Amino acid sequence: MSWARVTRSGTTYIPLARWSISLDGNGAPADYQIVVPSDHPFWDTIDSNGYELQVCDSDGYTVISYQLSGFSYSTKTLAIQIDNYTAVAGVQQIWLYAGMTGAPTGASVLTITSARSGYLDQSAPALPVLLAAPERPGDTSAAQRVSKQAAEEIWVTLDFGPILVQKMVPTGDSTRKFAAWEEVKTVVYAVYDDASAQAAMVDATSPRILEGRFVRLLIKAGTTATNYTARVTVGTTYPDNQTGRTLVRSFQVNVYTVVEG
Repeated sequence: MSWARVTRSGTTYIPLARWSISLDGNGAPADYQIVVPSDHPFWDTIDSNGYELQVCDSDGYTVISYQLSGFSYSTKTLAIQIDNYTAVAGVQQIWLYAGMTGAPTGASVLTITSARSGYLDQSAPALPVLLAAPERPGDTSAAQRVSKQAAEEIWVTLDFGPILVQKMVPTGDSTRKFAAWEEVKTVVYAVYDDASAQAAMVDATSPRILEGRFVRLLIKAGTTATNYTARVTVGTTYPDNQTGRTLVRSFQVNVYTVVEG
């Protein structure tokens, strides 16, 4: 997706870094608050006044108005707030940029009420990581599988990167900041036993979209010696916030509690 170019007071800045924000959306206009962890690399990039940052929409460059709450460079505390933003009923990705040397502040003064949560997740994908490839025609069960014991809660990450559309750029283009043209924007998921959804095996607010290509999900509970199917539905986006594709990927969840004997 496009890397932001942020114009302030007639000068255009290209930020040095960006990070995924996952919003816990409800499908309606709402206010959001994103707490920046004190150990986040944001603090290695931002200036001491908190001026050189920008929040952008899922397309990577459409700016979103924001305000800063409780900013302290010395104690590394900050909550970023946005208002009246419509995120899908599920989890939606937007972006935080920082590192625009000399930029004046871009913060607004907003009225925030009953803010929903957004998350800056620093994690890198950990096993199991599944390639989000389509199933073979005619298959009646998902080819990829993960296993867990009934009492376990596990993270499962799907990598959509190889199937997302990339940019065509001239060879050696020194202005190239990011190769992706299409990125994951939204995600919802469910786990099924045959056709019956297993609400106890999912956490609707747990998914995280990482760097536009990875989707991380929590799988929990289940009955031992039972095979389930997880179904993940993502929406993608193209530049100018165009609606992209809907992709549905499945994997088996094999639950079996090991008993010594």
